[in-house]
Amino acid sequence: MGFFNRLSNLIRTKYTTFKQQLDIGKNPLFSQLPDAVFIINTESHILSMNHQAKTLLGYTPEDRKNFLAKWMPNDMVDILKSNIHLTRNGESPTFNAVLLHKTGQKIPILFTLIPNGNDCIYCVCKDLRTINDYKNRISSLYDNLLYLQKITNIGSFDYDVALDTSFWSNQTYEIFGVDDCEFVPTWETIVQLIHPNDKKKYEETIQNSIDYGHDYELEHRIVRSNGEDRIAFQRGEAVKDETGKTVRLIGTVQDITEQKNLELKLIENEKQMKSVTDRLHVGIWSYDVRQNRYTLCSKGIEEMYGVAQQEFLEKNTTWFKYIHQEDLFYVLADFKRSMNGDEMTFKHRIIDANGNVKWLHHQVLPYQDADGTVIRLDGIIGDITKEKEQQDTLTFNANHDYLTKLPNRRYFEKELAETLHQSLNGLEMVAVFYLDLDRFKLINDTLGHEIGDKLLINVAKRLNHVLGDHTFLARLGGDEFAVCVKQFEEKDEVIRIAESIIQAMKEPFDLDGELVKTATSIGISFFPDDGLESLMLLKRADHALYKAKEAGRGKWMFYS
Repeated sequence: MGFFNRLSNLIRTKYTTFKQQLDIGKNPLFSQLPDAVFIINTESHILSMNHQAKTLLGYTPEDRKNFLAKWMPNDMVDILKSNIHLTRNGESPTFNAVLLHKTGQKIPILFTLIPNGNDCIYCVCKDLRTINDYKNRISSLYDNLLYLQKITNIGSFDYDVALDTSFWSNQTYEIFGVDDCEFVPTWETIVQLIHPNDKKKYEETIQNSIDYGHDYELEHRIVRSNGEDRIAFQRGEAVKDETGKTVRLIGTVQDITEQKNLELKLIENEKQMKSVTDRLHVGIWSYDVRQNRYTLCSKGIEEMYGVAQQEFLEKNTTWFKYIHQEDLFYVLADFKRSMNGDEMTFKHRIIDANGNVKWLHHQVLPYQDADGTVIRLDGIIGDITKEKEQQDTLTFNANHDYLTKLPNRRYFEKELAETLHQSLNGLEMVAVFYLDLDRFKLINDTLGHEIGDKLLINVAKRLNHVLGDHTFLARLGGDEFAVCVKQFEEKDEVIRIAESIIQAMKEPFDLDGELVKTATSIGISFFPDDGLESLMLLKRADHALYKAKEAGRGKWMFYS
């Protein structure tokens, strides 16, 4: 009877143990845990394993009837057994070992053994391949970060407010010029590295960030241990706990010394350039095509136009507002050609803010990108009003009589030649008058050359008054004058003009109280009847004048 009781108890115990094993295998944590889990006994016999374990090692459910130790390299078996032995004392050891995949591949595993009573042990296996991969990737990223910080000269920091300790990257130590083995970055030691003139600003900025949780940006100077001054730009972010209290400051610090030096040099160059351009007697401007705005306008332009520089920069239309209306069309055309890449030089007039007409010399230089697209126009403007006036005076004097201001012989011959050329194309007639004053030599000899000059001036005025729109009057020299008559259909019209001139000349001239009488005779030639060239027509009109004088003076006569 005792034997059967013992056998019954043994069967009951085995059944209970087996049932517990089945119950454990049905536990949701067992099936849903992301790691591989084996249920083993103290002999490493596999009682159950979850799906993740099958996936990890590639074994089928039939393969589970094995010992876990057989799925390990021989040198790892003793490690497993010694740690199983620890579970008998209620410990849950964790250790590194290797499991063999069904294909023979070695898989690094972090084992955790958890005793569960009745010689049952949970064996949780964390696949270290993913963790090691993460570690390698993190290490690679960290190395890359350090490299990037070095080549960009940007360091990072993490300051623990409560502990007053900081983590600094290698580049941060490099920027501050201190040894990472000797220097401990705390609030007090860091402040000692700040330039004395920037300490107050630095302390207030950091303290405000801590007190109010504000992020910050700060530019300040550093005094390195070798006495060298550097300029740093620091950007920080406040990290708060659940109560809203700032517990950490994390951020970056960048050495911007070279950048600031370049900026200062650029500013200095800009000041120098502005000083030079403002002192030049020319105006300089620059137009950004892509932004459609003027970016530069020198002081010289303000003086030329009588308009503030700022108005030119703010309003594109200001530039064309003051251009003389007669010149606006071709100025716009030249600017358009500049936009197409042509360098243009031209002259035009403006009417400045005070109503003065000025002549400007304009040079427009297009600047193109690599694709040949014009992205900027640069211009140089010079005020050439005085030069233009001098040139006009020289041109006028070269073409006009100094006494009467009438066109001279050269100008008359030139204009007559152009008129004949135009008339030849249109088969129109042109009349040429050649006339002089009667008794002019006698007036000069008796009343003096001053009266003679005044007489010539007044004769020119009276002739201009008598002649109509389609005539051209000139003084050929001495008391000789010439008239070109255009746009007539009958010779009778020419006769009427000649007779009106003769009649007008019979009226006495009052020359400063001195009444002077004179008269004129006129010789007339016709184009094309009497010649096709200006010199021939003048010569034949002069011959007709000679015949008119022979006929009794104060008369006109056609060339025959």
